[in-house]
Amino acid sequence: MNWQEQTDDMQNETQRDYERKEERPMDIPSYFIELVHPAYQDICIQLVKSGVPLPQIGYEFEQDGRVLGQAELAWPKQKICVLTQEQREHQEAIEKLGWLVWDLQVYSSEVDQPKPIDSIDWHKAWKEIVEMKEREAKVKNSWVVSLDGGKYRLEEHHDGSIHVDRIDQESPVVPKLFYLRMIHQRKWDISLYDWKGRPKDTETLGREIIRKLKERGI
Repeated sequence: MNWQEQTDDMQNETQRDYERKEERPMDIPSYFIELVHPAYQDICIQLVKSGVPLPQIGYEFEQDGRVLGQAELAWPKQKICVLTQEQREHQEAIEKLGWLVWDLQVYSSEVDQPKPIDSIDWHKAWKEIVEMKEREAKVKNSWVVSLDGGKYRLEEHHDGSIHVDRIDQESPVVPKLFYLRMIHQRKWDISLYDWKGRPKDTETLGREIIRKLKERGI
């Protein structure tokens, strides 16, 4: 059994112990933490104490039998990982495999003045990063556009649906009104009526705006 297999066995046993507990553990085995890069050990401890699933340590990314890179912490089910500074060399290749890189470097000793480890709600942060990954998986195309002094995100999802929300402040967006304002402001040659003279519905206007964005390479 090689070192990697031994490490995997140790992690699997720790994971089974972790899952057998009725309540989340306040401590995890020292041998498990010792596998983690020193700069990220405290972060790993805080994550587990907060109820975040136990990560895999030193996870290797493979494609066509070739190792593309490695992550210090990884959650394969969610396809989320944490990279050390050295591992960031392969970040682009890792992201192309559909993984989301969770940047926690500012809380690690890799920086001269790390943010306090207790300055963040780790359980909430994990929930937010998982939601971000789930949202990312749904999005086919995304644009950030400026309109009347505000910034908006327009998304085309894989299921064909279109979504728009304001990103510079929390305020509701009426999609059809947003589309009409975009057409008027940019003076796009998009008719507001169909061939029967009826007003186009919201979805149709959204699709025509997306087509314009693609045509113009925006």
